[in-house]
Amino acid sequence: MTGKVLILGGYGNFGGRIAQRLRETGVEVIIAGRNAEKAEVVIDVHADNFPSILEELKPAVLVNATGPFIEPDYRIAKACIHAGVQYVDIAGGREFVNHFITLNDYAKSKGIAAITGASMFPAVTVAAIQHFMPEFSRLVGVEAGVSSGLKTARGLMSMRSVLAGVGEESRPFPTGEKQRKRYGWQDRHRVYYPGLGARYMGHLDAPDLDIIPARYADVKELRTSVGIGSLPLHWGLWFMSLAGRIGLPLKLDKDAEEMMKISALFERFGDGGGGVHVFVRGADLQGKPLIKRLFLVSHNGAGPQIGAAPAVAMVRKLLNNQANAGAYSAAGVVSLEEILAELDGYPIERL
Repeated sequence: MTGKVLILGGYGNFGGRIAQRLRETGVEVIIAGRNAEKAEVVIDVHADNFPSILEELKPAVLVNATGPFIEPDYRIAKACIHAGVQYVDIAGGREFVNHFITLNDYAKSKGIAAITGASMFPAVTVAAIQHFMPEFSRLVGVEAGVSSGLKTARGLMSMRSVLAGVGEESRPFPTGEKQRKRYGWQDRHRVYYPGLGARYMGHLDAPDLDIIPARYADVKELRTSVGIGSLPLHWGLWFMSLAGRIGLPLKLDKDAEEMMKISALFERFGDGGGGVHVFVRGADLQGKPLIKRLFLVSHNGAGPQIGAAPAVAMVRKLLNNQANAGAYSAAGVVSLEEILAELDGYPIERL
């Protein structure tokens, strides 16, 4: 692998983990961002000189780990395409990821690969589906979610992204449930994680809700969810989502810093155990009902490494010229095996 990797927000919760993993395997990394005390190169992507700095540094790949990826703002990706720099981000916002294709023609014309969604949603979900698909003749249902440990580090941008959806109504996914309304952090249910026990989950408006039906037209049942390993915090957000559902104005993403302080008060009552799950349901090759389950259970606060792994795997592909030009999501581009390889050495179990 050749070329240096510039990581915007490379000192953050996810960006720092991406940088550490790449450096451990000999990749040259430059940590960039607006924080002069933490960044090796100070960059403000909103400043007029951002394109010129990018031209001067000329990295092989830029990783955007800044977030919160709520609105479809593609100034960083556009600047990379213009400068001839490959681009990867860790976006999990439904609108951000699904409108990214608007850059496709521009990226192809420049011969650049611009990749979005290199994180849990949708990269890990679709990688798990692809891994299990050879055992299925027909796929009818998918359920995916992430439950963070109480003592797991939470980045400000990630917190803002989740809080922005609390109580917000989601668009129905294209091939099913056309009459059913869903709201952020509603649709309360429990998932049993091996070694962790039951975790409460709530609805998350993830890009998977569009990407999976587009790939697997028979899917009529689809659930994406998020949870936290603290009943008081989970129920608190659930009640807030009720307020949003009945029309009260909620702008919790603006209070993300305060919410992080509140969650820190509960850390003494929990641990660093978290997990990711993907359930795939349909018919096997003989037409009989089949369910396959993937659990990735993390310990000692290592959960965010699961979200960082797809971006690391995608960077390796770009450095090895293994990605086509164009603008598209990482869903189906990085395999489950490639993602799991980036989790070697961390206290994360596949169960």
